[in-house]
Amino acid sequence: MARERVCHLFQLIELSTVLCEDTNPLVDSCVQERQRQLKRCRLQENLSNHLVHRPGPLDLVQANILKLDPELFGGR
Repeated sequence: MARERVCHLFQLIELSTVLCEDTNPLVDSCVQERQRQLKRCRLQENLSNHLVHRPGPLDLVQANILKLDPELFGGR
């Protein structure tokens, strides 16, 4: 259900960008406002997806990106 919503949202965004630009004087202002809302929603979805799939602390340690402090484990 959520995937279908996201796909439908992307289709609407693509259609809106084909039909009008933000500054096109021939396009009704409510259509331009809806396009801005759709772009904002797309950005929010994209950010949410990135946050969900970001690596955790253990993943970063395993990839040698994050180092463990030996003092935390008594290995002075």
